[in-house]
Amino acid sequence: MLLQATTLLDLFAMAVTLWLAFYLFARGFPSRVTMRAVIVLLALSVFFYGAYNNIFHQIPGTAAWRAVLLVIGLTSWYSLTYQVMSVHNQKQLRWLEISLYILAFITAVLLLISNPFVDETGNALFVAHMQIGLPYILYGIFQWGIAICILLNLLIDDRVGLTPRGKYFLVASIFPAASVLYGVAGLSASSPLPRIIVDVLIFSGVFLLSISVARHQTLLERRTTLQDFLITILTVLGLSAFYAYIGWRLGLPLEMMAVVVGLAVLTHSLYDLVREFLERLRIRREGAFRKQLRQLESAGENALRDRLQEGLDLLCQSLDAPSGLIAIRGGDEFLVTATRHSVPLESRISAAQASFEDVSRPTDGLLRQL
Repeated sequence: MLLQATTLLDLFAMAVTLWLAFYLFARGFPSRVTMRAVIVLLALSVFFYGAYNNIFHQIPGTAAWRAVLLVIGLTSWYSLTYQVMSVHNQKQLRWLEISLYILAFITAVLLLISNPFVDETGNALFVAHMQIGLPYILYGIFQWGIAICILLNLLIDDRVGLTPRGKYFLVASIFPAASVLYGVAGLSASSPLPRIIVDVLIFSGVFLLSISVARHQTLLERRTTLQDFLITILTVLGLSAFYAYIGWRLGLPLEMMAVVVGLAVLTHSLYDLVREFLERLRIRREGAFRKQLRQLESAGENALRDRLQEGLDLLCQSLDAPSGLIAIRGGDEFLVTATRHSVPLESRISAAQASFEDVSRPTDGLLRQL
């Protein structure tokens, strides 16, 4: 039972964190706060992928890499909560921020160099054990320190974590902090502690962050709808589950399901990313066009005529047309406001001669005038 639950949780958590990372990147770029959340989610996605593979293949040394991914994720989460504080608090706690970054770097390097984890082979479902030493001490200090500082950022002075939107950050931060306490206890516990508790606590924080994104548009630069969030996640995860089911029916080994689901989420998320980029480009161009129209309205009639003349010249050159004109209707006649080798400027043309519902050939009389 524990095996099945841990396997499904790691697979599901990997898919959700990977999808949410791309979702926030597509809709939150270039916000610095959002980019930190993206780093957190990507690190957790790789962590859950490694945890899933560890169930089937326990390779010595991989526990250190998963620990480093947690260091990266927790450090990025701390940086995220640091950015949501007021500028005054950021200046006061700058020394603490730099100290934690240095501690995180040293801890990660020591974990990779010394590989302090023991008895990795055969340990598929329990928290990895560490031998007592400098890496163990630094890793424990880092995890305790980063957990306390994350909560500190949300509760001191202006208390961002108690605001309607900030409360999701606060509650979402409590779960990783609780996982730190459980994980540190499991590193040297006499009896092994199930790893699924750590996974549940970490994923609960991600889940609450997802709710915050859906309900309050947290970390998003472009406003979206709740339906967009729900439809996107249900579609991507539903298709990923379908691909996994097809793979299982075709006899694909269970240890390969993480690859199938990961590729499915990745490809569909990349498509969503490109679509969002094109949508932003369209909105930006429409905004620029509206800005030009407002500038024309405020610039006066002469500026409008100059722009129309420039546009007419470019159009005639593109079509290789020898002549052309632009006329604006006013009452029962058209007033020529731009001309190129045609009738004089401000000439008047009867509406009865030049008014058509579709592209049409001018009458012979009008054609001779033009």
